[in-house]
Amino acid sequence: MSGGIDVIIKSWNAIDYTLATLQSIREKTKLPHKITVVDNGSSSETLGILEHQKDIILIKHGKNLGPGEAAKTGFNATSSKYLVLMDNDVVVTEGWLDKLLSDIDNDTGVVAPLRYGSRLKYPYSNRSSRIVWENIKDKNPQLSLSDQLSLFTRNNSIEHFEKDFIHTNNPETERIIAPPGFVSTSLVLLNRNVINNSGGISSDEFTGYGGEDVDMCWRIGESGYNIIRSAKVYVHHFEHSSMEGNKISIRKSLTESNMVLFKKWGHKTNEWVKKIEAIGGKNKIDNYPFIKLFSDIKNDRTAEYF
Repeated sequence: MSGGIDVIIKSWNAIDYTLATLQSIREKTKLPHKITVVDNGSSSETLGILEHQKDIILIKHGKNLGPGEAAKTGFNATSSKYLVLMDNDVVVTEGWLDKLLSDIDNDTGVVAPLRYGSRLKYPYSNRSSRIVWENIKDKNPQLSLSDQLSLFTRNNSIEHFEKDFIHTNNPETERIIAPPGFVSTSLVLLNRNVINNSGGISSDEFTGYGGEDVDMCWRIGESGYNIIRSAKVYVHHFEHSSMEGNKISIRKSLTESNMVLFKKWGHKTNEWVKKIEAIGGKNKIDNYPFIKLFSDIKNDRTAEYF
C-alpha cells in the first residue's frame, strides 16, 4: 500500500459541504491517503477556496461534465489498487477506511458503508432513519451543516451515533445481488482491477446526473465480482447538495437517467424477477426498486425517480 489510498472527491460548488468533507477525512483517516478533488465547473470563488487546500490535488474540468466524467478523470489520474470514490457532501467516522479495507479482496469490486435509509431504523425512535434525516434537513435549512447533523445524532458524536445505529439495526455485512441491487457511490471503496475488468468506472451513456453508479454496480455483478455492504461503518451523506446548490431539478435529472438505464438494461427485468424469486421468494421483489420501475416504464413509458 505504498503511496497510500487514493480518495477521489467529485465537486461542483456547494463549497461548505466540500470543506466539511475534507475536514472529516483529515480528522478521521489514519491510514496513508491522497485526496484528489475533481471539480466540475465550479465558480471562481469556489475554485479559489479549493486552490488554498494545500493537502489536495485539484483537477479542474472548467465546465460541468457530469459525475460520470468526474469519476473517470479521478480514476485515470490515480493509481492505487484500492481507491475511494465519494461525493463532496459526506462525513466519515473514525477508522472508516481501515474497516472498509477489511472487507475487500481480489473478488470484490465495491465495498460500501451503511448510511441512513428507508429500511433502517433511527436509533432514538421507531421511525425510518431516512425520514428522520429528511425532516431535519427540510425543516432546518437555516442551520449549519454541523448543527443539522447534531440534531440527527441527538448531540452525540458521529461515532456514538454509529454504535447506536448499528446496535439498533443489527445489520450483517452482505453481498448485494447485482443486478438488480446496487449501492450508492456517495462513498465507496473500489478495487481498480475489478473496475477495469468490468468495463470501467463510468459508461459513456451516462452524461447527466445519476445512473452511472447503478450501471457500474450491475456491470461488476454481471462480471462475477462481489459488491459488499459493510456492517462495520456508518457515514453521513447530506445528499444532493451540489444539485440543490446549483438549482438543478433532482427529480428531472434522475428520471432522465432512469430512462438511460432502462434502454440499456430493461430487457433483463423478467430475468431479475426469476433470480430474486429463486433466492428469496416473491416477498423480496419489493427490495429491488428497479424491477418495479422498469415494469412501470414498459407499461406506460414513465420513469419516475424513486
